[in-house]
Amino acid sequence: MEIHYIVRNGALLQILTIAFLCGRQGAAWILKRSRWDLKAAMPHYFFDIADGEDLPDLDGSEWPDLAAARMEAVRYSAEVLKEMPERFWNCEAWKMTVSDADRVTLFTLKFLAESAGPSTASSLAGTTEIPA
Repeated sequence: MEIHYIVRNGALLQILTIAFLCGRQGAAWILKRSRWDLKAAMPHYFFDIADGEDLPDLDGSEWPDLAAARMEAVRYSAEVLKEMPERFWNCEAWKMTVSDADRVTLFTLKFLAESAGPSTASSLAGTTEIPA
């Protein structure tokens, strides 16, 4: 008897049911197979950077869900900006576009630095207060 079953929520109850129906070896095979299926089912995301030059993420990476991909986008952006600050200060805008496995854009993080004009910079020289 062959049972096709993907274990997800309530995995323990489902494994016990399969163990009862298939015996111990059948349950072990299903459990091993389900771990592979769960890993394969994890969403794939691409984190592409553009800062005047396109730096595509050719491999992408797997994250459990969109919330995890959002946290990774912020963490990864901070890491890149920390390691290569000159690229940020020497470009018009720095952005990271996150897309799914089909390369459909999910969200974009944009970072922009604007220098104060000469009149603003000179009027702030020597002051310790930040203007409101």
